[in-house]
Amino acid sequence: RGSWYVKEKEKEKKKKKKKKKKKKKKEKEKKKEKQKETETNTHPTPSPSADDTTILDLITDGDETAYRDEVSALSERCYHNNLSLNISRTEEMIVDYRKLQRGGHSPLYINGAEVERVSSVRFLRVHLTDDLSWSLHTNKAVRSACQRLFFLRRLRKFGLPPDILTHFYRCTIESILTACITVWYGSCTAHDRKALRRVVRTAESIIGSKPPDLQDIYQPHRLRTFTSPAA
Repeated sequence: RGSWYVKEKEKEKKKKKKKKKKKKKKEKEKKKEKQKETETNTHPTPSPSADDTTILDLITDGDETAYRDEVSALSERCYHNNLSLNISRTEEMIVDYRKLQRGGHSPLYINGAEVERVSSVRFLRVHLTDDLSWSLHTNKAVRSACQRLFFLRRLRKFGLPPDILTHFYRCTIESILTACITVWYGSCTAHDRKALRRVVRTAESIIGSKPPDLQDIYQPHRLRTFTSPAA
């Protein structure tokens, strides 16, 4: 009888524990539902972000009020048009023409968050730097073009004719080297131009025929920009 009584008590204890566990689970589920309801009420559906937006402004005599007013106007415009500004992906670059840069520029804030200040920005496939040099852009272009030279060598090993190799070079390699060439090629240093010509010569040795020189491509494009009615 004593053993039977102990077993019954153990069964009752187990039942009570199961009931407590079920109650806790129900309470947790109710809390989660309440949290979801509060989140949906406090946080509305995400609005589209204002991507690819650029602000350019001139700072004269150290007066940054016009520039900062333009940034605040942009944030207000985005707020009224249900657009969100992703501050973590927003960057600021300052180009200072002064030889003696006296004092630093104060940081920029949008909606209380500080905007990251960078020394280079990629804009429309062109790498811009705060000193307006084109070494970074040419280095990036040469690196990506050299990676594609590997595929040009593989195509030559497969026995493709020079016409197809030239077509592949002009589509995949020359297009990288000449992207926005009227913007940066005229201000390139001699060292950067040597690196670009080295890629063209390597492609020439692979193809077996001479592709057009970058200077020959740049010259007519430059003349078009000067003689176009928009200019």
